[in-house]
Amino acid sequence: MTPALSDRASFFRSLSTHLTSGKEAEQIVAVLVVRIRQIEEIVYEYGYSAGERIVDQIKIDIEGLLRPADAIYRLTGYDFGVILPAIPNAAVATLAADKISKHSTQQIKLQGNDIKISVAIGIATFPEHADKSSALHRCAEIAATQNEKKSEAFLVYSNQDEDSSDLSLSMVADLENAISNNEIQMHYQPQIDLRKNSVIGFEALARWNHESRGSVRPEIFVAVAENTGLILPLTLLTLNITLRESAELLRINDAYSVGFNLSASVLQEKNITEHIMNAVHVWNIRPEQLTLEVTETAIMENPDVARAVLEDLRSECIKISLDDFGTGYSSLGYLQALPINELKIDRSFVIDMMTSEGNTKIAQAIIDLAHNFDFLVVAEGIEDQETMKKLASLGCDLGQGYFVARPMPILDFDDWLLNTPYSLD
Repeated sequence: MTPALSDRASFFRSLSTHLTSGKEAEQIVAVLVVRIRQIEEIVYEYGYSAGERIVDQIKIDIEGLLRPADAIYRLTGYDFGVILPAIPNAAVATLAADKISKHSTQQIKLQGNDIKISVAIGIATFPEHADKSSALHRCAEIAATQNEKKSEAFLVYSNQDEDSSDLSLSMVADLENAISNNEIQMHYQPQIDLRKNSVIGFEALARWNHESRGSVRPEIFVAVAENTGLILPLTLLTLNITLRESAELLRINDAYSVGFNLSASVLQEKNITEHIMNAVHVWNIRPEQLTLEVTETAIMENPDVARAVLEDLRSECIKISLDDFGTGYSSLGYLQALPINELKIDRSFVIDMMTSEGNTKIAQAIIDLAHNFDFLVVAEGIEDQETMKKLASLGCDLGQGYFVARPMPILDFDDWLLNTPYSLD
């Protein structure tokens, strides 16, 4: 049996190989997506190490149930992908899933408390459900998502599941087409130096306006991309659009920087630093003018890998921003070890600052903490002048939000710069 790997790319490579063999030999290939139930709540309550302990135990249990030809891979977060090649019929997959479900349901003790662990399993088979690796995985993913709601031992993919899933095949196909046809747009939101009241840069934000779906929220299509193997092509497309559209502006204003968001799963992609630096060189951007934004939760999914990637990027003079700070799991000790330049205060603490003394205290604490580590602080979600002034008085360095300007296409952003009340120093 192939050892478990923390590598989505290896999963898809192996699955593609088995599908090719399955087509030639007219054999059935099954994919199981095994998702640990309520693991985010457990990690939040007991910490990242507790989550990894559960992952290790579930992995060992599953490995002991598989045939030598089978393979298990750790996918993004707390999902496993199991490949069952060359099975005689689909019933073998359901039998395997039933065994995995029973052996994975157990009690473990965390900090003196008995915690029940179980998994949600989704099944999809070739050739019944799909004939390509990404599509077959999507079907199993959809089934696992539906099973989380139904609490069954396992659930076999059905077309009826698609209507209630953001991972529907039609949604994924539309996103694939949008990436292939360069239909994703980038909008830009300015960032302001709160002490000097001047523009210091901007953040790039992806937008997808589909002809029939309308405007698809970024959190939806990014999640679809993360769960279907599309996150790397989506990231490279949007990064290249961002650098192409902002290249002239960055050359004219060499003190400006552009922020770009990296998702959780793209940090696990092999050669991601090389991909990013290739784009920087293609568009002749100074590396120090690019700030890559990552969330706490993205880093804590696999902190050792994430830190290694971020250190590689920092060594190339790219800046790193820790986004949505205060909403994740990072400890002060780990924060000190991260190769970051700035913290972004989550908008949830900023929006109600003027009416919530607690949020004001949280913002002040984050600002003080960041400055003690020599990080800059960026506040998101500034929606009125009073909040902007308050953040400046608390010592916050930079800010952005609808009060400054909404995200806008690059041509509108150029016009905004010509008429902005803020200094362009």
